[in-house]
Amino acid sequence: MPVIAQIRNNLLFDAQKEYNCSLADSSHSVDWSTRGTARPIFGGLCIAACLAGIIPYIVCLRIIWEMRKHACYKMMFFLAMVDICTLMGNTYAGAAFMWGEMYCHHPRLNYLVNAIPVASFYSSCCTCLMIAINRFIELTNIRTLLHLYKDNRPWFWMAIPLAYGIIPVLCTPIAMLNSEMHFFMVDPGFSNQYEYTSYFMTFNNSCFPLASALLYVIMTLNVYAKRKQADFELAQDSVYRAALMLSAQCGVIVIVHMSTCVGYALLQFMDSPDGLRYALHFGWILIHATPPYVYLLFNRAIRRGLVQMTIPVQSLTHLSVWKSQVTMSREMLIAQLRNNLLFDAQIEYNCSLVDEEVDWSTRGTRRPIFGLLCMISGLLGVIPYCICLWIMWGMRKNPCYKMMIYLGVNDVLLLFCICFFAGAVFATGEVYCHNPKVHFSVCMFAFVCFFSSCSTCFLIAFNRFADMLNIRWIFEVIRGHRTWYWMIAPTIYGLFAALFTPIAFFNSDLHIVHFNPMISDRYEYANVTHATNNILFPTASCILYAVMISRMMLEKNNVS
Repeated sequence: MPVIAQIRNNLLFDAQKEYNCSLADSSHSVDWSTRGTARPIFGGLCIAACLAGIIPYIVCLRIIWEMRKHACYKMMFFLAMVDICTLMGNTYAGAAFMWGEMYCHHPRLNYLVNAIPVASFYSSCCTCLMIAINRFIELTNIRTLLHLYKDNRPWFWMAIPLAYGIIPVLCTPIAMLNSEMHFFMVDPGFSNQYEYTSYFMTFNNSCFPLASALLYVIMTLNVYAKRKQADFELAQDSVYRAALMLSAQCGVIVIVHMSTCVGYALLQFMDSPDGLRYALHFGWILIHATPPYVYLLFNRAIRRGLVQMTIPVQSLTHLSVWKSQVTMSREMLIAQLRNNLLFDAQIEYNCSLVDEEVDWSTRGTRRPIFGLLCMISGLLGVIPYCICLWIMWGMRKNPCYKMMIYLGVNDVLLLFCICFFAGAVFATGEVYCHNPKVHFSVCMFAFVCFFSSCSTCFLIAFNRFADMLNIRWIFEVIRGHRTWYWMIAPTIYGLFAALFTPIAFFNSDLHIVHFNPMISDRYEYANVTHATNNILFPTASCILYAVMISRMMLEKNNVS
């Protein structure tokens, strides 16, 4: 079979016989409505994964923009833009997988929409290499090349990845979604007369991640070599450490890029099992969805920017006053896996180990009206919830009501913590160090209920989703009393979060729940598990309900 032309005019793609669906098979007509495989679960998971990347990326985007004076952050901002475009294209792909879309169902729409994530992907690969080059030049301190990144010059350099993404989409074969293969394939899946391949995609997926990885390996070896030389003065230099951390976070992103890109290129030429294609398509989404989490994990400046965005202005004033009383600066992020049963033996939560003598009785701000409103809100939630629980108990034969009862118990217990206990804390002006053991115990209990509640909401959404799509094997798994056993999973999840991850406390100075107990400024208090939970579970649940609503609307239109 002849290989399709590698240099072509994609603006006229529908006039080219390699992509003309009416010429798919000269021997007989093809009914395209019978082609395609609907994969609702896979499509829904793709959409959820994309949204789980887009939402935190948009938050990080604003913070990165504020730090754009640094050349690397200018490039990271551009990388974020093209990554978000790729995720948006894959969101459409997820929806297309759900209803079994094929190229020939809507040729022009699919060609144009698929061009967006492909162009963004090429731009992303090129940008990652340019960031790696920037980190290499800065970390190795090649002064003759540093002037290339002064002032606004990095913005002009971003014209290279922009052109690198657009030109191949206009002039080379591109990959398009195929629901039968649940994958992006260069082959549109309608003719055996040609061999569909893209040499450019193979080159891009092999060379760019490899070159970026090679630069980071050289940088890592350079760091170890300097440590062996006992260059302690350089190792203690704050600018050098900042550059090293920035290189580390960029290196993690490049490693994810390389592993998936090479696999995606290889599968264009060979048959592969379904599981591998599932994994590699999720890997492509992961390439563009992981950077915001890497930034939040490694980049202290971005984490601080996130805290400033989430704390109200008045609270920032109180926080700045508290900070002015502390002499030491933050040094490190607290351990994310810890034994909370021994919290009072841990230096991060020991109120007696502050940097200077503190009279804790002078700390805290009384907010009686706010505290009273919290308690009233709790009553307005607990009383009707208890009535509903009594009614749902009589309907517990349905597995969904069993889950709703479990959710209701968690929610009621959580309301006692966040409304009544927190209301009393705000009204009386309590802070963590007034009664450390009481605060830690109540907040640990609240963590169990909150994390269990989040995961149970997702399980209920998934149960409704399975019921609507009539997925029978799921009914067997949760039939009868088995539903109660499944509720062990969210309980374990809540206990894990409460016992082994950092706890958030009620603080009357900030009148919010905060991970920082306000003891010392030598540590940075954050909880990566909590942040991940608050993004993934609500997003996944909303996606499932959105899919169900869309399905009901389609069925209603078909009936009418």
